[in-house]
This record gives sequence, structure tokens and C-alpha cells, in this order.
Amino acid sequence: MKYLIDTNVIIDYLRGDEEIEKVLDLFIEDGIGVSVISLAELYKGVYKSSETTKNLLSVESFIKIPNVTLLETTLTISKEFGRLSSILEKKGEKIGPMDMLIASTSSVYGLVLVTEDKKHFTRIKNLGLKIELVN
Repeated sequence: MKYLIDTNVIIDYLRGDEEIEKVLDLFIEDGIGVSVISLAELYKGVYKSSETTKNLLSVESFIKIPNVTLLETTLTISKEFGRLSSILEKKGEKIGPMDMLIASTSSVYGLVLVTEDKKHFTRIKNLGLKIELVN
């Protein structure tokens, strides 16, 4: 497993974005990680949507794909969250706690974070994390 997939990439994959599908299908062959934080964000979107049943099936089908591994938040990830957050805050920069937990998961597992969120994650890239922007 080399990649951790951010929530926004999964959403576009589930919506049928052809460019994202091509990229993600290649990554899935080698195995991808998905943070339980991303999963929580996906479920929030499911339950806010007008097509709850359809979207719930899509999310649950995605996480059952072979080579998709759910990564739980651990004590080590919590510590990394605190470390990275404090560095950014000392620089006067902040990103949301969910994005920071996803980034911390990427850091702890040594995975490349695949995201479309250039605004937030380029700040983290300056901290030595591996980020791959798509779309």
C-alpha cells in the first residue's frame, strides 16, 4: 500500500468522474488506504443527501473493494496530529481537524496523500508530507 486517498477524491470516484476513476483504479491495484476520518465524512454526506440509500450502497461497496484498507486513528496518529497542528498554528496557518487527522494518518503510515484539496494540503507538504494533487 502506497497511497492514502482523501475524501474529495473518493467522492469524485463515486460520482463517476472518469479522470479520477482512471487514476484511482491504478492505485487500487497496488492497494490504497482510506482513513476512518474520510469514511466519517463520507457517511455525513450520505445522510445529508436526498439519495441516502443509493449513496450508502456506493460508499459501502467502495470500502469492500479488494485492496482498499481502512486505517483507524491510533495514539500515534493522535500525537502526530498534535505535532503537525502546533507547527502550522505557530506559523499562523490552520487547516480543519478532519483534514489534519487525515494528513497525520498519511504521515504515520508513510503513505502518499492523494487529494484534490490544494489549498489545505500544500501547507502540510511544506512539513515534509508526501502529497499528490489530482484533477
